[in-house]
Amino acid sequence: MPAEKEQIFKILESNFQGCKLDAKDMTGDKDHWEVHISHPSFSGKSRIEQHRAVMNVLTPLNIHAVSLKILSN
Repeated sequence: MPAEKEQIFKILESNFQGCKLDAKDMTGDKDHWEVHISHPSFSGKSRIEQHRAVMNVLTPLNIHAVSLKILSN
């Protein structure tokens, strides 16, 4: 089942409390997303560690493709 924007926001906000977040459906089919997220927990982590942290949280949503832009506060 495709992921809704609200689902993405809910799961990311519950795991990265206080994050700044934006998500855009790239193709209109709700399984290709561009996600921008900013949270202090990403500070000092490698890009791979940051991406793994976000993707581990998003895995239950069964999204086909995610483009991430991650910033630390």
